[in-house]
Amino acid sequence: SSYNADFDNGTIAYDVESDRIIVWNSETGNNQIYFGFWSYDYNTDTWEHLGWPDDINNYYDAEFNNGTIAYDAESDRIIVWNSETGSNRIYFGFWSYDYNTDTWEYIGWPDDVGSYYDAEFNNGTIAYNTHSDRIVAWNNETGSNRIYFGFWSYDYNTDTWEYIGWPDEDISYYNYANFNNGTMAFGGYFYIGPDWYVSHSGNDSYGVNRGSVDDPFLTIQNAIVKAHPGDTIWIEDGEWTENLNLNGKHLTIRSINSGQVILDGVGLNDALLTISTSQDTVKLIDLVLQNANVPSDSSKGGALDVRNSILVLDNVTLQSNHSGSSGGGLYASNSYVEFQSCLVDTNTTTTYGGGVYADNSSTIKLVSTTLKQSDAAQGGGIYATGSSSVTLSTSSVVTDNHSTTSGGGLSIHDNSSLAVNSTTLSDNTSGSGSAIYLSSNATSTFVGATITGNTSTSGSGAIALSDTSSVTIDSSLVTSNTGVSGGGLSLLTGSTGTITASQFTSNTATSKAGALMVSGASTIDIDNNIFYGNTVPSTSSGGAIAVESSGVVTLANSKIDSNSAGYGSAFTVNNASISFDSSKVMRNASQNSTAVVDSGGTTTVTATIFYDNDQDVDVNDTSSVTLDRVIIYESKNDSGETFTLTNGSSITVTSSMVQGTQGGITTDGTSSLSWEADHLPWYGGNLPDVDPLFCDSPSNLNICDDSQCIIFNPNEPGDIDGFPIGGIIVGCAICAQHEPGSLAITDQLDDQGGYIEARFTASYYDTEVPELGREVEIYQLWRKISSTGEWIGIASIGAIGAESYAMLGSTPQDSTSQDSAVFTFKVTAHMDEGTFVSSHASGYSVDNIAPYPPSNFNTTNSSGSLIVSWDTSQDTDFHYWEVFKNGQLFSQTAENNFEDSYENFGGLITYTIRGVDIHENIGEFSEPYEVVMGQPGDLTWDGSIDVLDVLLIADVILNAGNGFSEAQLWAAEVNNDNLIDIIDLLHVVDMIMGGSSLRENQTTGPVVVTQQGNIAYLSTNDKVSGLQFIMNQPIVGKVINLTELTLMYKNENALLFSETKDGITGDRIPILQLPNDIKIEEVISGNPNGERQSVTLVQVPEIFAVHQNYPNPFNPTTTLQIDLAEKTKLSVLVYDLNGKLIYELLNTTLEAGYHKLNWDGRNMIGTEVSSGLYFIRVITPDQVKSIKAILLR
Repeated sequence: SSYNADFDNGTIAYDVESDRIIVWNSETGNNQIYFGFWSYDYNTDTWEHLGWPDDINNYYDAEFNNGTIAYDAESDRIIVWNSETGSNRIYFGFWSYDYNTDTWEYIGWPDDVGSYYDAEFNNGTIAYNTHSDRIVAWNNETGSNRIYFGFWSYDYNTDTWEYIGWPDEDISYYNYANFNNGTMAFGGYFYIGPDWYVSHSGNDSYGVNRGSVDDPFLTIQNAIVKAHPGDTIWIEDGEWTENLNLNGKHLTIRSINSGQVILDGVGLNDALLTISTSQDTVKLIDLVLQNANVPSDSSKGGALDVRNSILVLDNVTLQSNHSGSSGGGLYASNSYVEFQSCLVDTNTTTTYGGGVYADNSSTIKLVSTTLKQSDAAQGGGIYATGSSSVTLSTSSVVTDNHSTTSGGGLSIHDNSSLAVNSTTLSDNTSGSGSAIYLSSNATSTFVGATITGNTSTSGSGAIALSDTSSVTIDSSLVTSNTGVSGGGLSLLTGSTGTITASQFTSNTATSKAGALMVSGASTIDIDNNIFYGNTVPSTSSGGAIAVESSGVVTLANSKIDSNSAGYGSAFTVNNASISFDSSKVMRNASQNSTAVVDSGGTTTVTATIFYDNDQDVDVNDTSSVTLDRVIIYESKNDSGETFTLTNGSSITVTSSMVQGTQGGITTDGTSSLSWEADHLPWYGGNLPDVDPLFCDSPSNLNICDDSQCIIFNPNEPGDIDGFPIGGIIVGCAICAQHEPGSLAITDQLDDQGGYIEARFTASYYDTEVPELGREVEIYQLWRKISSTGEWIGIASIGAIGAESYAMLGSTPQDSTSQDSAVFTFKVTAHMDEGTFVSSHASGYSVDNIAPYPPSNFNTTNSSGSLIVSWDTSQDTDFHYWEVFKNGQLFSQTAENNFEDSYENFGGLITYTIRGVDIHENIGEFSEPYEVVMGQPGDLTWDGSIDVLDVLLIADVILNAGNGFSEAQLWAAEVNNDNLIDIIDLLHVVDMIMGGSSLRENQTTGPVVVTQQGNIAYLSTNDKVSGLQFIMNQPIVGKVINLTELTLMYKNENALLFSETKDGITGDRIPILQLPNDIKIEEVISGNPNGERQSVTLVQVPEIFAVHQNYPNPFNPTTTLQIDLAEKTKLSVLVYDLNGKLIYELLNTTLEAGYHKLNWDGRNMIGTEVSSGLYFIRVITPDQVKSIKAILLR
């Protein structure tokens, strides 16, 4: 209530140590209690009454000089007094102005003196701050210039005044506010920059030099608080975990040693650095910002959140940061951010801009910077919207970024712009627009850019535009990108584009448009561009370009080269239009068509070349094609068609050269062809089917000066100063083949000589043009006369516009090994344009009909040799035969036979025979003639086995092979057992009788031959067809055959055999009656199959006899011989002197023959008997005989 308080003209001072201001109150009257000094403490925001001057001697900075206004150097503030009166008393009191934030703060009254509105601070001095080199002044302007009424600051460094306004702009209308002539003052000294230092060993408490290089801060944020705008904060290398906020200051933050200052956001859940409302450029240098993780309920970016500010980053890395909102690495709003030589790596967000998000007219620039491996739903690398701009330049790289929806590398939206200069975008992935996606009226330019290896999985390829966006591409490379449609570039929904001096190569689309897709009323102008090696699958269309849905494509001075597709390897047009001017469509490959124009599409082609495409152009469904000054050469399907028109389509051809002319353009009944009449030389109108004479195909397709595809001045037919069809450069000089070319002389085949064939390519001027009344053009073949050097015409042929010709010419003699008879030939072309002579070529004729091979072979055999003969040759010039044996030349003979000796009995010899005529022509070989060198059993070597061979082999056996040739003996050894005997003879009989195919089921069981006296008997259950007997001496006298078999005998041998497959079987069948004293020593027996049988030979006595045992006496064993003249039941018993039976030697029936029995001197139980006389009794049914045997032990 003491309203008379007076603070004595506003005298104020500042105490730098206690951070206080001191004021003087000269209050008088009733309120003298407030008389004296007051102190305001910034730290506690309180006023304290300090008493009288004598109590405040400590305050050495106090100065009471006409109301000086205080300046707080540490906080960079000025303190002023408002003596507001009247109705606006709410603003009456002290105010503080902060330079750092450009704000005024009301700090109230000195205690309870709010009612003392008469306080006045009189006639102040102007304050001067030595550290900021500023003065602060008060302008008490009144009247019409009140807008300048307030505080001003003058900066000596920039020689500028800055209006810092009122304590609060809201009080500008309070006319009675009066800062009483701006009384001001300046306080004491402490460190205020401009370079601030931060160290892990620093200190954040108060110090006079705190923040200097010798006394650094401990935390970065504390240095930011103390720093003034424009200052630099130097940070010691190492890892720092802080959330930083520049609080509106424009500072430079950098590494002390240009080393590794790492700002790590692990656990902070906020942006690493927040920059807002900076009035000048903030700079970050040599820093790493990593591992920030901003939650989704925050709107901040991950590493950097920049709003309404300017930021330049130099050699800064943003890595592994994440934002739950947008901008994993950087969020920028209404800001300018420039990256210089930076790395933005592996940053992510769940929505927009994995690396960078820009909004609200922000500007993002990447200079020599790499942006990679970042991920977002849209704009894996950068997302820009709200009229923002993005610039990539100076070898920047955007690589390996990903978005799930669009813009794997960059996504530009909503009137935003993109500029890409000398930058590479590679290996980015997305659903659509894997490198760059632009929509909603976004704009883009590319200069010297490389777009490569980007992959879109569900939509457009590397660059995708939609919603009236635009693109300009200059001097750039778009290569090896992949998409569903438009592997390199897609323009959709009203977008526009311009491409100049660029290349689209090796791009791929899985659906259509390997390089370029234009749709939805979009348009693009293309000049001096190359589309090379772009592909779509064999079931898809548009290898290079696809235009549809009212899209418009214009190409000039461009090349579509070596692209491939199932349909339209070069381009497809569907309800859209495409035009070509001075361009080339070449070497494109398809299974169905080089181009497709469909659904009312239009194609206009001017001064353009279609070359070496492997299919025709399909024009369907009321579409149209216009050709003017166009060359279509080597561009057709397998049927020779260049264009196929269906369903009401049309084509107009003027002043063009279409290979195959009208014949190569097929139309159905509803389509039409408008063809300007042919004319040659060309003064206008279409050309006939001629060679354009490309002199540097396939690189540039320039044409030679003498090409017929050059328009002439009708008044000067030789003038080529006009323009060529196709707009191609002329300047390869004269390079056509005017004369007949590639002359080759070969012999006329399949004749008896006397003729050659001359083949050559046509003269370039050999062109048939209808209805022009041209002269008849011919070719003539000449042969040089060797003796005189003169030329003689030997044939001629009319020129018909063919590519090559063959002529038949005669020769005076044929070539042989004795005389080559080579002649020289030439061809002359007699054309309307003149006569042209080919180069010379040499050749000769030969008789090249060789003798026919022989036939009807016959073989005559003899023992040890053979003679082969055949039909006599009917060739009149036949000379001799060449006989080859097993592939080797064996003999030459003029006869139709030869003789050969046997060398390998039983081996197979193959003979082939060919004829040679007198002109040395060698005929074809005969069919192989095979001869077997004899066969076992054919002893007569007459090629057949019969009874003669049986008798002869019998003779061989009887004579033991003596007197027979080696060949006969080889043939006699039939069964390969190295013996010649009755078994071999039976094999021969078996062969004669049909061999194994007619064999009976025979056995090789035992055979018994018995000789009793001079009669031989046979006993067998198996059939015997042959017997061979070896006697004890040569047979003298007659041997009587007692069977129906054949008997042959000589010397010691006798043969008894069947000449059929008959045989003998039975018991004791008499077979032979032998002369006296002839005994059989060995018998060989065989069955009808020629199989050897087991034989037992038995000599049978004529009477029964028992011989004395021997030895006798004996010890321990003796032998007894018994002769049986017939088969007899026999018992042999041993008795002692007492007549007791000691042992039974035998009790059985024996065959007739000589039998020997042994007794070992033992009894029935095997015990040796004692010495003595024993009786051996032999008992038969008819008689009994006994002998005495003496055992001596």
